Amino acid sequence: MNTRIIKIIIFFKEHWPIVSIFVFALVIRMYFSLTTQMPEFNSEMHNNVAKALEWKLTQSDAPIYPLFLKVIYSIFGEGNHTSALIIQGLIGSLMVIVIYLLVLQVCNRRAALLSAGICGIYPAFIIFEISLFPESLLIFLAVCIMALSVSVKINQKKKSILLGALMGLGMLTKPTFLFFLPGLALTTKKRLLFLLTLIIVLIPWTARNAVVSRTLYPLYQPKAYMVDLSKYTFSKESLGLFNRLYTNTSFVLRKSWDEPNMPKLFENRHNNTGLLQYSYTVVLILGLIGMVRFYRKEHRQFMLPVLLYIVLVIFFTFVKHRYRMLFEPALIVYTAILLAGGSCEARSLQDTSGTGRDG
Repeated sequence: MNTRIIKIIIFFKEHWPIVSIFVFALVIRMYFSLTTQMPEFNSEMHNNVAKALEWKLTQSDAPIYPLFLKVIYSIFGEGNHTSALIIQGLIGSLMVIVIYLLVLQVCNRRAALLSAGICGIYPAFIIFEISLFPESLLIFLAVCIMALSVSVKINQKKKSILLGALMGLGMLTKPTFLFFLPGLALTTKKRLLFLLTLIIVLIPWTARNAVVSRTLYPLYQPKAYMVDLSKYTFSKESLGLFNRLYTNTSFVLRKSWDEPNMPKLFENRHNNTGLLQYSYTVVLILGLIGMVRFYRKEHRQFMLPVLLYIVLVIFFTFVKHRYRMLFEPALIVYTAILLAGGSCEARSLQDTSGTGRDG
């Protein structure tokens, strides 16, 4: 028998659980990709399509997702949304493998398989993967960053370059991904190399915006970052600041959902809303319990960017429910660790090949 075939057979025998989860996640996404109809009145999705077809981007628009759609439409036909959803579904299925590799590094195989299984059927991820929103790519990039941060198989120089490139792609996908940067910069060993790579990735679009607007912006116009400092202005309402912070925090911690015109997994609108709300509630409760019980200092490398992101979003932006989507993979990780019993083997996350910080 051919040696290559034997290797494939051995691979599937050793890894059939994660392969099965991947295939199951892919089948689910392909089904909804092929059967979903785009909502007629979702202005943001229609704007994303228009940007891809007309390529008229302002200094507040991120280019990656319109470019992603434009390439798909140029290959499969203008306005071929089904092809876009199929590719997004494939990317979402690959995220199952990435989160599996992440948890395998910080815990054990049982927890890794549980996290992959939850990720594969998690309704909010599927909803965005069968919608025309940049979150379909952004969540995948965030999980890749988390997994790469704890990888011990890549030396620190290569890791810093890859993290800088992924961070840049994230910011070119959605401006608010900027809030992922402080935590990632703090946990990256070769910070100067990381920041240099990030700058190189961002320079072309920064230069384009500067030429178009004849003004040098920090990548985008300030309004693109959704920063809201009005809550910090002094007024007669002494509790105004606390009310705003409470409201922003509640967007992260409550089960409500703010996308009435998203594609439907079921015909009954209330079933869709309930599925999204209560699946998040379960993951939120179990994830927070798991985080409190099983967080270790070794987890700082992948958790600090996520936690700082959420804190910065709460304190400095107009919060939308979808902003918490980058927090949900972390909740799934700790939900899986909790359900696996929390008996994670001690693993060293320090790479012996190329440790140390840039001066």
